[in-house]
Amino acid sequence: MGGKEKDYSLVEFTMGVVYEDPAEPTMMSADYEINCHYKIFRPIRTNIFWRDNGFTQEEDQRFRPVVAGTPLAEMIPIVCKWGPKKPSARRKEMVAAFSNAYLPISDVWDKLLSGAKRPLPTTSKSERQIEAEKAHNVRQQKIAQELEIMRQKQAEREAEEREFRDRLLEWKHSVGDQGNPTMHSWIGAKIGELTSSWGYPTSSRYSGNGKQLIYSSYKSFPIFNGGVQIGLQEYYCHKSFFTERDYVVTWREEGNNC
Repeated sequence: MGGKEKDYSLVEFTMGVVYEDPAEPTMMSADYEINCHYKIFRPIRTNIFWRDNGFTQEEDQRFRPVVAGTPLAEMIPIVCKWGPKKPSARRKEMVAAFSNAYLPISDVWDKLLSGAKRPLPTTSKSERQIEAEKAHNVRQQKIAQELEIMRQKQAEREAEEREFRDRLLEWKHSVGDQGNPTMHSWIGAKIGELTSSWGYPTSSRYSGNGKQLIYSSYKSFPIFNGGVQIGLQEYYCHKSFFTERDYVVTWREEGNNC
């Protein structure tokens, strides 16, 4: 490479950043050199203006503009391809664009490229990985939506159940115990509560919108005539609980021994 070509491969430019966080300096400008031939990126000097009006010229990784917000892989091709070939003219225009404007990086790209296509951010992920992540995010959103729908339906069912039980208890107290306070007390109880106390029913069958749980008892006594058994006297009782929505809603007794 000749001397003239070597000069063209070296580009100096300045970038400035203004900070809003009180823990950071007021502003900073930094000079950089890029070797476009060898793709070498090197800071030359850093000027930091502190909030107490202090000024330092130092190499500070915390506040370097490129480190703070500009991917190096994007900066090198933009700086090396933009502007005139003559290094002095290139440097002058770079200083005007970067150091004095203090624009967000997206606006800087627009200023440099003059309407040309902005470079895409570099990424270490393959297209397959990116597509897989998108598909995963779509699935997660769908699952979240389905869970929300299920939660809403469950809340609606619980509200309907509370309203049903409240109406049932109101009716229970309005009609009185109907001559059997023990049976009547089970109105409004869950089926599981009933079976925990009474055990499993003798039989059951579907009735209306729920079930009929039947608890049956039988007794028989012999009948004698002149010391000879001539038959049996049978006694029975069928106690039924009628259920709806898993609650006892009413009851009934049948038999000659209830």
